[in-house]
Amino acid sequence: MIRRVSTKRGGLRGTHSLRLAQAFVTSRVLYASPYLRLRRHHEHQLDTLLRSVYKRALDLPIATSNRRFAALGVHNSFAELREAHRVNQLNRLSQTPSGRRLLHRLGLNTISDPAPPSPVPELWRQKLWVEPLPRNMDPEQHSGRRQARTAALQARHSDRPGVFYVDVSGPSTLGHYTAAVITEGHHVDGLSFRADSATHAEEVAIALAASHPTARIILTDSRSACSRYLQGSITPLAAHLLQAASWRFIPHSVRVVWTPGHTGLPGNEAANAAARASLLRAAALPCPESDPGNSSLTRYRDILDYYRSSRRLYPGPARGLAKADERLLRRLQTNTFLSPAVARHFIPEISGTCPTCQVLADTFHVVASCPATPLPFSSPFPIPTREAWEEYLLGCSTLDAQRSLVARARAAVISNGVPD
Repeated sequence: MIRRVSTKRGGLRGTHSLRLAQAFVTSRVLYASPYLRLRRHHEHQLDTLLRSVYKRALDLPIATSNRRFAALGVHNSFAELREAHRVNQLNRLSQTPSGRRLLHRLGLNTISDPAPPSPVPELWRQKLWVEPLPRNMDPEQHSGRRQARTAALQARHSDRPGVFYVDVSGPSTLGHYTAAVITEGHHVDGLSFRADSATHAEEVAIALAASHPTARIILTDSRSACSRYLQGSITPLAAHLLQAASWRFIPHSVRVVWTPGHTGLPGNEAANAAARASLLRAAALPCPESDPGNSSLTRYRDILDYYRSSRRLYPGPARGLAKADERLLRRLQTNTFLSPAVARHFIPEISGTCPTCQVLADTFHVVASCPATPLPFSSPFPIPTREAWEEYLLGCSTLDAQRSLVARARAAVISNGVPD
């Protein structure tokens, strides 16, 4: 099916083919396999099947080195898929009382805290609206996306009235957290309290800001707290603050917006500094990413992304790279490029040696080190050693560099008489 919808120069791109493989193969494997008692050779067969499908999705030969293919960071093993599926199911069941009772009967531990959460007060259920949480916002892998979202939020909310920024700090040695609420550059509210986790503390900070009659938009850097408000289950202290606010005024519409933490958003930085100062900590000390959703991986997508990114060595195709160039780049990274040394086995007219240097014309020689290969763009070629060539592949991440590399590789095969 993938062959029918994707060719060398047209059809589905690599990312879309990977999604097709995920929808038709990976989902089928996860339907029943995680619940079976599999022997090691069965797991090995499933891993082989998954690798073969994903190699075909990227138009790579089945004989591609598994080590180099794993360094692309585009697939997960069966063990990783099974772990993510199990943790995601446990996390889903841990969110509801009936699910926790089921886990207790099965003798399984819940992932979330055992303390039962409180529902969002009825008067606030239709008033607190959480904006959709964006994907692909990892601090290390997607720093550019985080900076772009911060700039967009700054442009959208910098001059609007009723915008509140919240953040927490802690825990202290006694287990206390402090919450700070900032609006229009002023520290308007704060609270010191005990909480079981940073997620619960962020929920309290959001409720503290919502209890102000002038609040219309609340910006927080906690994805997990936003998810809890979406589910309608929050910590009892946050529910109490919202209930007390409903006694003072009629609840109004409030939007909760997630912002990346520590990316230079002035309101978020001011709230973070105020919360840290309230906890008697030096404001100049560096602090880690405050989003507790990044510290514990309980979501299916986050677990799989973590494993893929930990293996990824070669950069993916840059935005704007043509499909044919994308395919050629992947073949160069996995050392499956059709060089004369490979083509000689099924094209008798090709000798497999470089006519200029009289050495084996493999990928490294014809693309990187041969001085006779044309230079269509300014580039660091020729590269004298294989180590330097591998280092160049690992750092070739920009659009111009990838286009230059692909153009040189295409010129190399044409000059050696190898069909593209």
